Amino acid sequence: MGYMEKFRAKGLGRIAAISFYVISGVVCLAVLSLDPRMVHMAIIGGLSLLTAFCLFRKLSLFVWFTSILFFTVTAFSATMLYYGVCIDIILAIAAAVYLILTWVFTGYTISKRKIFTK
Repeated sequence: MGYMEKFRAKGLGRIAAISFYVISGVVCLAVLSLDPRMVHMAIIGGLSLLTAFCLFRKLSLFVWFTSILFFTVTAFSATMLYYGVCIDIILAIAAAVYLILTWVFTGYTISKRKIFTK
Protein backbone atom coordinates (compact mmCIF):
# COMPACT_ATOMS: atom_id res chain seq x y z
CA MET A 1 0.00 0.00 0.00
CA GLY A 2 1.43 3.34 -1.02
CA TYR A 3 1.79 6.48 1.05
CA MET A 4 -1.33 8.19 -0.35
CA GLU A 5 -3.46 5.06 0.02
CA LYS A 6 -2.61 4.96 3.72
CA PHE A 7 -3.76 8.58 4.08
CA ARG A 8 -6.98 7.92 2.19
CA ALA A 9 -7.65 4.86 4.33
CA LYS A 10 -7.45 7.00 7.45
CA GLY A 11 -9.91 9.52 6.02
CA LEU A 12 -9.32 12.91 4.51
CA GLY A 13 -11.33 14.64 7.22
CA ARG A 14 -9.07 13.26 9.91
CA ILE A 15 -5.96 14.28 7.99
CA ALA A 16 -7.41 17.76 7.39
CA ALA A 17 -8.21 18.22 11.09
CA ILE A 18 -4.75 17.08 12.18
CA SER A 19 -3.12 19.32 9.57
CA PHE A 20 -5.16 22.34 10.66
CA TYR A 21 -4.22 21.94 14.30
CA VAL A 22 -0.53 21.38 13.49
CA ILE A 23 -0.33 24.37 11.14
CA SER A 24 -2.17 26.68 13.54
CA GLY A 25 0.04 25.55 16.42
CA VAL A 26 3.24 26.14 14.47
CA VAL A 27 2.05 29.55 13.27
CA CYS A 28 1.12 30.60 16.81
CA LEU A 29 4.52 29.54 18.12
CA ALA A 30 6.22 31.35 15.22
CA VAL A 31 4.32 34.54 16.13
CA LEU A 32 5.46 34.03 19.72
CA SER A 33 9.08 34.05 18.55
CA LEU A 34 8.54 37.52 17.08
CA ASP A 35 7.41 38.99 20.40
CA PRO A 36 8.10 37.02 23.61
CA ARG A 37 5.47 38.98 25.55
CA MET A 38 2.66 37.23 23.65
CA VAL A 39 2.27 34.34 26.08
CA HIS A 40 -1.31 33.74 24.98
CA MET A 41 0.01 32.69 21.56
CA ALA A 42 2.15 30.05 23.27
CA ILE A 43 -0.91 28.70 25.08
CA ILE A 44 -2.96 28.54 21.88
CA GLY A 45 -0.06 27.02 19.94
CA GLY A 46 0.67 24.44 22.61
CA LEU A 47 -2.98 23.43 22.88
CA SER A 48 -3.21 23.16 19.09
CA LEU A 49 -0.18 20.88 18.93
CA LEU A 50 -1.50 18.77 21.84
CA THR A 51 -4.85 18.46 20.08
CA ALA A 52 -3.17 17.37 16.86
CA PHE A 53 -1.11 14.79 18.76
CA CYS A 54 -4.20 13.40 20.49
CA LEU A 55 -6.04 13.21 17.17
CA PHE A 56 -3.09 11.47 15.53
CA ARG A 57 -2.63 8.94 18.33
CA LYS A 58 -6.43 8.50 18.70
CA LEU A 59 -6.43 9.49 22.36
CA SER A 60 -9.77 10.40 23.90
CA LEU A 61 -8.24 13.49 25.53
CA PHE A 62 -8.70 15.38 22.25
CA VAL A 63 -12.29 16.19 23.25
CA TRP A 64 -11.05 18.16 26.25
CA PHE A 65 -8.27 19.90 24.35
CA THR A 66 -10.60 20.75 21.47
CA SER A 67 -13.17 22.22 23.85
CA ILE A 68 -10.61 24.33 25.68
CA LEU A 69 -9.10 25.45 22.41
CA PHE A 70 -12.52 26.33 20.99
CA PHE A 71 -13.31 28.80 23.76
CA THR A 72 -9.78 30.21 23.90
CA VAL A 73 -9.53 30.80 20.15
CA THR A 74 -13.06 32.22 19.99
CA ALA A 75 -12.24 34.79 22.67
CA PHE A 76 -8.87 35.61 21.09
CA SER A 77 -10.20 35.95 17.54
CA ALA A 78 -13.27 37.91 18.60
CA THR A 79 -11.04 40.36 20.44
CA MET A 80 -8.76 40.65 17.42
CA LEU A 81 -11.76 41.29 15.19
CA TYR A 82 -13.22 43.90 17.51
CA TYR A 83 -10.04 45.90 17.99
CA GLY A 84 -8.25 45.13 14.74
CA VAL A 85 -10.91 45.83 12.12
CA CYS A 86 -10.28 49.58 12.14
CA ILE A 87 -6.50 49.33 12.41
CA ASP A 88 -5.47 46.54 10.06
CA ILE A 89 -7.97 44.92 7.70
CA ILE A 90 -5.61 42.05 6.78
CA LEU A 91 -5.23 41.11 10.45
CA ALA A 92 -9.01 41.20 10.84
CA ILE A 93 -9.51 38.94 7.81
CA ALA A 94 -6.90 36.48 9.11
CA ALA A 95 -8.60 36.43 12.53
CA ALA A 96 -12.00 35.83 10.91
CA VAL A 97 -10.67 32.96 8.79
CA TYR A 98 -8.96 31.41 11.82
CA LEU A 99 -12.16 31.75 13.84
CA ILE A 100 -14.32 30.14 11.15
CA LEU A 101 -11.85 27.29 10.55
CA THR A 102 -11.66 26.64 14.28
CA TRP A 103 -15.44 26.40 14.49
CA VAL A 104 -15.58 24.09 11.46
CA PHE A 105 -12.87 21.71 12.68
CA THR A 106 -14.16 21.72 16.27
CA GLY A 107 -17.62 20.81 15.04
CA TYR A 108 -16.21 18.10 12.79
CA THR A 109 -13.98 16.50 15.41
CA ILE A 110 -16.63 16.57 18.13
CA SER A 111 -19.38 15.21 15.88
CA LYS A 112 -17.14 12.45 14.45
CA ARG A 113 -15.33 11.59 17.67
CA LYS A 114 -15.91 7.87 17.16
CA ILE A 115 -13.43 7.78 14.24
CA PHE A 116 -10.86 9.71 16.27
CA THR A 117 -10.74 7.21 19.14
CA LYS A 118 -9.57 3.61 19.28
